[in-house]
Amino acid sequence: MRFSKDTMLLLYNAIDKHGSIDLPAHGHSMFPLINEGEICRFESCDGSLLKKGDIALFHSWNGQLVAHRFYRHETIRQRPCLVFKGDTNWGPDEPVVQEQLIGKLVRIQKRNTIVHVTDGMVKLWSKIIVSFPFLSLLLKLCVIPRRFHY
Repeated sequence: MRFSKDTMLLLYNAIDKHGSIDLPAHGHSMFPLINEGEICRFESCDGSLLKKGDIALFHSWNGQLVAHRFYRHETIRQRPCLVFKGDTNWGPDEPVVQEQLIGKLVRIQKRNTIVHVTDGMVKLWSKIIVSFPFLSLLLKLCVIPRRFHY
């Protein structure tokens, strides 16, 4: 789903005013940690403080909201950039600059529980998925049948 610049400004203002923003998940790129419709809470953050494995919300240049896992800092054309990748995506996203960053994931409201990114199992999953990139292919194979569930 694409959003206008005005909508992006509303998101930035909301997170600045309230300290966090809750948004429903859309898509399967962060399966199995985040599933369609689960409510994700993001707090404002400084991109230079992101650590490998953190999940952050940013907007792409075409106005799409994306919540993916942070992998590394890069410098491109003398500008600091952030590189993200969805857990079920094979390759990384286009590099992101600080101005595109909206917030860092702090919790997920699942059907019957709230999962914090500081929980042991979430931290373990983060370490596993960033350490073994081939798991993305296996996850993709798990997601494809779920999309066509009748």
